[in-house]
Amino acid sequence: MLPYRKQSFVARGTYGYDGRYLLEASMGMTGSENFAAGYRWGLFPSVGVAWWLSHEKFWEPLEQTVSKLKFRYEWV
Repeated sequence: MLPYRKQSFVARGTYGYDGRYLLEASMGMTGSENFAAGYRWGLFPSVGVAWWLSHEKFWEPLEQTVSKLKFRYEWV
């Protein structure tokens, strides 16, 4: 007996601005014979943004204490 078939496609893009701001988006699409007819494909997007606080000019006096600090938010 053959196993159920499954296909997946994945895409990802990242953009950085000035070494401080990041934007990342990704998408996955999965299809399977296990899903009900008419619902065989699922789309799974995600988006993330980040800010390198430690790369800002005002952070320079604190670099010896905290060398890297980044805030990140992701929606999946």
